[in-house]
Amino acid sequence: FHVICRSQEESQIRRLDANAEQQVLLSPTCSIGIQLAAPCKPIGQICVGKGLARWALFAEYILPQKTEGEIPLITDVDLDDRDRRKIFTLHSPLRLVNRTMATLDCRISLRHGAPEIAGERTNVSSMTLRLEGNGGHAYVPVTHVRQGIMQVRAVGYEYAEKDTIELSLDQNELLAMQRVLTCKPANVDASEETMAENDFHCTFQVIEAVPAEHLMDLEVGKDVRRLVECYDLVFCSPVIIENTLPHPYALKCHFRSSELVNS
Repeated sequence: FHVICRSQEESQIRRLDANAEQQVLLSPTCSIGIQLAAPCKPIGQICVGKGLARWALFAEYILPQKTEGEIPLITDVDLDDRDRRKIFTLHSPLRLVNRTMATLDCRISLRHGAPEIAGERTNVSSMTLRLEGNGGHAYVPVTHVRQGIMQVRAVGYEYAEKDTIELSLDQNELLAMQRVLTCKPANVDASEETMAENDFHCTFQVIEAVPAEHLMDLEVGKDVRRLVECYDLVFCSPVIIENTLPHPYALKCHFRSSELVNS
């Protein structure tokens, strides 16, 4: 998307691509406007000096056939302790979190019949996000939070095609997607018995995150302010062992052999 930065001295237009690209703003008191690389109206001027930690903005579709509502954009404001810089992070309300030890690939595409949303330089209707194990995370693209579907696999396994996840901003619809995902090994030469013993399983859970308040409601002082719910979409092991004793313990895990099962 493009960011339009304005201060008393000058005005500049800067392009920010996806995947955590950074730009330095003109001054700590400037205002910014945002134009997504999608058929949406620009978001109005925002003063970056506001003392808010998290707020929400909405980009409205221009074309009449885009009837699936506005595109939500969440802004987190953090302070860098090293040089006291303010860092503005723009993202969607849905964050993918990998709490397994395996690396996961999340293939996200638009649902059948959903309106195509193409960027200025490339078609972004389908993409794959890689989540490293033990805490890797990424945000669902803002253009896919209402009309996206997601399939997941662990690296070295097939996609869990029977466990397709439909993305939404509705809490009930997201909670209905909670399940155990099963991925078959990618080794096509293995026997069915061997593949069944070595399937990869993980759970998909929906956890509420800190909500964001609509910035425009704050500016006009509305009595009823709109909160934008944010969610962490978490992949974790189906079995979690918690040690509540005051001593550390070591656990050794291994695959059960067929001899042990049949004995």
